[in-house]
Amino acid sequence: MQNLLVEDEQAGKAVLRLVKQREGGRVTCLPLTALRPAVLREEGLEGSGISGGGSGTGLL
Repeated sequence: MQNLLVEDEQAGKAVLRLVKQREGGRVTCLPLTALRPAVLREEGLEGSGISGGGSGTGLL
């Protein structure tokens, strides 16, 4: 495992404890509460079917 999206910091801490307990290697937890959405700022994409992530998550 490398990067793992988790709901919040508490969930990330729980994952890290579990991985450490099972000697599962390395993992990076990315809490959704700490991520900021990126703004799509490209000209000429209007009408191309590309959006800025829909629900405001910044994730495509």
